[in-house]
Amino acid sequence: MFSPGALITDAPTVKNIRNDLSYLEGRIAPFRYNPWSKHPILIHKHKLWKNKNDFKSKLTLIKKEQESDRFGNCFIFAATEILGITGQAANKLPISHPEFIITVCNFLQYFDQIPMPKPGCLAVYSDYTSDIKHFAVVTQVPNKNTCYVKGKWGSCPNIDEHELFCTPKIYGDLVSFHELLPQYRNNTETILSFIQKDLNESLENKKQMIKLEQLMIQFAHNNNIASKLTDNNTPEVSIYIRSLYLFKNYLGLDVNTCDDNGKTLLTLAKENNNIPLLNLLLAMGAKHNEQDNDTTDHTMECDDQKTIDYLPLH
Repeated sequence: MFSPGALITDAPTVKNIRNDLSYLEGRIAPFRYNPWSKHPILIHKHKLWKNKNDFKSKLTLIKKEQESDRFGNCFIFAATEILGITGQAANKLPISHPEFIITVCNFLQYFDQIPMPKPGCLAVYSDYTSDIKHFAVVTQVPNKNTCYVKGKWGSCPNIDEHELFCTPKIYGDLVSFHELLPQYRNNTETILSFIQKDLNESLENKKQMIKLEQLMIQFAHNNNIASKLTDNNTPEVSIYIRSLYLFKNYLGLDVNTCDDNGKTLLTLAKENNNIPLLNLLLAMGAKHNEQDNDTTDHTMECDDQKTIDYLPLH
């Protein structure tokens, strides 16, 4: 049986995703419906992806995330699909790290592992160390050798449908399938309430949220400080890109966060003429308060805001 407490390793970056997309040797993907049991292993055909474009041709775009959307990474997107709250996680899940859906909320406790995939079930990707690498949702099972899923790859904006193992190698070669327990199949609101309770009571979640809020306040002051939370701390990565990364991945981070003086991020961004961050906050629905009475249109086109396709993953 799959262990929900399995370690979660570092998530992929744009660089290793691109490397995976361009490899020439192909692979034989062991398709284990139940990798921790004696269930027979079904070996997929050897697939040779000749180049990056050949790989991309195997993906069917369902939706592209816009600047104002907050779907989260693969874990959050798949979880919200199962819960029926896709795109609403920023309002319904006070979560300060995407992996907390597994480690803090023990999301897999609401599922039974099943030997064969079914449309609507959760696909959990792992490697031979049992580390959880990726979540997706099964969409089609045309025959016993073929399975299609939909999901996101890290913070990339595309939500794609693809064959089960048409994924970057970093997500592993093992997949197990999980179906909601009978008592939750028509009652996902109960799961959501349990998850919300777990997050609200988690000291780890609260500590992480404080770090995120402090970091965003620094960004609003135009302080492009280094932080391990933003994946890439080189100076050339702008405040806009780092802020976008945080809001896209850490969905409990409130766009209306205030500093100790009660000033919102929107107010601070205006005071510091931080136009890219101001635009981002407005796009994500930041509210004006009594300190935000200036109705001047501060929005403008910024080069940084054209780079959403190249966000770091996870």
